[in-house]
Amino acid sequence: MTEKNDLAMVKAENERLLADIEKLKQRLREEISRTQGGVRLDLNLEKGRMREESSGQELKITEVDTRIEQEIASLRTAIQASKVRTSFYCRQMRDLPFVWLRLRRFNTSLDSLPDAPLC
Repeated sequence: MTEKNDLAMVKAENERLLADIEKLKQRLREEISRTQGGVRLDLNLEKGRMREESSGQELKITEVDTRIEQEIASLRTAIQASKVRTSFYCRQMRDLPFVWLRLRRFNTSLDSLPDAPLC
């Protein structure tokens, strides 16, 4: 009888230990799941921060690019205006001796005019 009693006690103890092991396994699974959830949340938050930072940097790059393009357009306009003024000035300087000669040829009272400028 003692052997049966001992065997029953060992079986009961074994079942209790198996139940405890299952409870520990379940707690471990829950803890792992909770930890993984926390890690996922942290990763998603970090991704969001990175996206915000990246979009902020892209906005700054776009602003700088726009400013550079505006400056280039302004410089092109200034260069074109300078070309036009230079061309106009050169044409006037080129035609100046001819104008002077015509005035001198058609008007004798212009004899007092100085000689044509040398360009």
